[in-house]
Amino acid sequence: MNRMFFHAFLLLGTLAFAQVPMDSLFIRLNFSEDLNTMYVQQEIILLQDTKTTSFEFHAYANAYDSRETPLSKKLLTYRNDRLHFAPLSERGRIRDLIITNSIGDTINPEWLHSERFRINTFQQEIPQGVYHLKYTIDLPNQSFTGYGATDDKARLRYFFIHPVRYTDEKHQHYIGLDILQHAPTFYYIDSEQKNGVYIYADLPQKENNIFMGSVNYHPELIITKESYHNNLFTPAGNVFRAFPDPGHTPAAYRQAATTKTLDYLQEFFQETTPEIMLSREFVRDHYLDGIDDVELPFRRRIRIFPQLVRSELEQITPLTHKLAQQHIGVDLEQEHWLRNGLAEYIHQRFLLQEHPQALIVGQLPQRISLWRIKPLNFFQAATIPLHQRNQLIYRYFQLQRLDEAIETPFSQLGKMNQLVVSQYKAGLAFRFLGRYVGEDLFDEHVAQTISNNRLQTIYSNEFLESLSQKSGKNLDWFTDEMLTTSRNKDFKISSVKILADSIQIRIKNKSRSQIPILLTAKQQDSIVHRQWVYMPQKSGTVIIPKVDFDEISLNEDLHIDEVKIYNNYYRPGTLFNRKLRIGFFGDTESVEHYQLFLVPGLGWNLYDRWQIGMTVTNETVMPQDLSWTFTPAYSTGTGRITGGGGIRYNWYPEGTIFRRISPQAGAVYRHYDRDLAFSKWVLASSFEFRRSPADLIYKSLSLGYEQIHRQVRADATAEQLKLQNYNLLQARFNFWRTDILDERRANINFQHSNHFNKVFAETFHRLKLSPGRIVGIRLFAGYFLSHDIRESQFFDFGLDRISDYTFSYNLLGRSETEGLFSQQFVIAEGAFKSNFGVFANQLMATTNLEYPLWSFMDLYADAGIYKNHGHNLQFVYGTGVRLRVIPDFLEFYLPIQSSLGFEPTLPEYHKRIRFMFSFNLSRVIAFWRRGKF
Repeated sequence: MNRMFFHAFLLLGTLAFAQVPMDSLFIRLNFSEDLNTMYVQQEIILLQDTKTTSFEFHAYANAYDSRETPLSKKLLTYRNDRLHFAPLSERGRIRDLIITNSIGDTINPEWLHSERFRINTFQQEIPQGVYHLKYTIDLPNQSFTGYGATDDKARLRYFFIHPVRYTDEKHQHYIGLDILQHAPTFYYIDSEQKNGVYIYADLPQKENNIFMGSVNYHPELIITKESYHNNLFTPAGNVFRAFPDPGHTPAAYRQAATTKTLDYLQEFFQETTPEIMLSREFVRDHYLDGIDDVELPFRRRIRIFPQLVRSELEQITPLTHKLAQQHIGVDLEQEHWLRNGLAEYIHQRFLLQEHPQALIVGQLPQRISLWRIKPLNFFQAATIPLHQRNQLIYRYFQLQRLDEAIETPFSQLGKMNQLVVSQYKAGLAFRFLGRYVGEDLFDEHVAQTISNNRLQTIYSNEFLESLSQKSGKNLDWFTDEMLTTSRNKDFKISSVKILADSIQIRIKNKSRSQIPILLTAKQQDSIVHRQWVYMPQKSGTVIIPKVDFDEISLNEDLHIDEVKIYNNYYRPGTLFNRKLRIGFFGDTESVEHYQLFLVPGLGWNLYDRWQIGMTVTNETVMPQDLSWTFTPAYSTGTGRITGGGGIRYNWYPEGTIFRRISPQAGAVYRHYDRDLAFSKWVLASSFEFRRSPADLIYKSLSLGYEQIHRQVRADATAEQLKLQNYNLLQARFNFWRTDILDERRANINFQHSNHFNKVFAETFHRLKLSPGRIVGIRLFAGYFLSHDIRESQFFDFGLDRISDYTFSYNLLGRSETEGLFSQQFVIAEGAFKSNFGVFANQLMATTNLEYPLWSFMDLYADAGIYKNHGHNLQFVYGTGVRLRVIPDFLEFYLPIQSSLGFEPTLPEYHKRIRFMFSFNLSRVIAFWRRGKF
């Protein structure tokens, strides 16, 4: 400790003259051979306050200590259960804590909760605010949050004991997010030198293994047994990568790119840190995806961007966010958007300034060819500028109304909003604001704000008030509407009249938005007129000088919270301001074209055999409010045209209990038996209930009417003729809780037909006991309120298979009663795997249990009761093994013991094996989205 306090003594004098008074932390660090344990000696010198009777401290390392900590619970909402199931040896904690005051008296801390303790000041005759601490840190496994120890490497952040210096402490638990508040603090970190161990930090390095500096962020340390020589020296600062050189870009290109990006960033961060450390994890979290070379078969590689450009794109994002972290101090819970939005704005400005012509797909359209044809040139996506990449990602979520108000507290945001959407939206809002006040003025204001608030907190109200004074423009609209709400805006050019010496433009403000509107007139992509219009009323007229133009637009390429952007454009000589464009496969949306897509399709079932067709649709890869699809196909099994079509409208009503209401209509024509077809007409609507994006519970209601006609054979019986035509009125309520440990799904259904009335419900409970053990429990119950055709089993509840009279399931051979296709299994109604051939026309109740044995094999057990009119109640059961080849998509069920007996000894056992095949794209997407947004 002697050397440490010698340096401390010298530095205290300089701190006395610092602009910003601050606490000081002097840390001497030692570590175990495997780097899993840290031994810390620490001295804390706190700012004096004459009214202080106690000091409080954070101990964030204890966030890993148990399953009940806020961190463990938060990770579960991200579908990360590694910490929850981690053994004690992989968890982190502070232990053996000893605290003494300035005269050596031992002090017992008062623990307020696991991550915070208090020290009371009793002896007024001795100096207060100087404390010596000695403790041990057991580092957690790095896989939990990215911080901790793994593979002879330790990444440290939030582990040292730190003083509390905030007024609002409600959110000051470590929950795996980088939002912990930090007051300006002087750090002195000294580590004992060990052979073969290297230490790197994002603090200025004064001597070997000695780092010190005044910062307003939690420092990051890398301790590793691998030496990295990745320093890139530039006049603006030195960049050090604390991980091995990936080696895909020559050093000369990386050096040139670093110099260029730091020179650019100096415009905003005028006093860049001399040493900028980038850890592997930080770069990964702030990496611009989609810039890596494309690997093709036979070791062929296609470079998307030239090496120098790729190196610039690789560096600009992490460097911008690292400097923003170090230089822009904000309330990370309430005003996270200010720092993240400015970082995004600065990053996007670099792409606009340095690479305005670069495309999101880079050089791929020119480098990929097929028989001298360059297919990517036919896609709208191949024309999108690179600087609109993040705006495109934001729009994907915006079109689904999943984005949230910019000012939403960080911890209340949904997962995808926390990761990307919120900062993209804030960055676009700053682009809009910068264009309104003048981009040069805005850039200068940002740079001055950052420079003038070094080691101080920047507040959004002060930032905006100062900008308003400099620009001479009222910015209340930005605070009142852009920040506080996600209410959709809708502007429209309703008419354009060309007069003798002017142009009269009629504009509708359909949403009564209070923000200004940017009106732009272009001729051959050159701006011939531009002005800002403020029109809070429902509609109004703007008169501009007469100019030659081929396009007039509103809020050109800056449609914040505006979903309907097609009506923002007027193009003379086009139908409804857009031209028709026919494309193949999916593509992005286009404001210039009505898009029609032709997508080849292929399907198969036992009766139609191969269905070779074409899907005609207006659906793009981006969600749409109105979408339609028509899918004609040629049936090779019948020689007829089959297929279907449908139209759907998504309405997002504001101020109601529903997030989305989706009316739809459709029809389908296919074969359900050999040479027998069915047709189905559907009118329906689904109602998705409103919820917070951070909520794990989904609820929806669906109502529908179906009219079904089935062809019958010429020799059909009277019973079969009754089943030729029928109508269904259905109501269904769905509930889904996506908790990774306790997932629950349930639905309640009512069906009314001209032949029956029935109600049925099912619940599915998936309980995770350990990383490889998930128990599934399903319950089903159904009851007929009335039933007019009891002589037929067509509408009955099926114990082990369903008749699928609604034609809703993907059955390969729906009418088969024997053979391979009769063995297809779907999880519906009774869901028994043993083949009983039982149907019930009065009531049925079953339970299905799945218990993991190992890897891809589960044990299943089915039990239930059923009753037919005029018969006694019956009980049945069945057990067996499930083989999960592709879970939820391709599975096999091998019955063992059931009410039929020991099934492996029964005749033709191979015919008793069932299989589940259910490839459904919407189900794949739902599986991927689960817990993400």
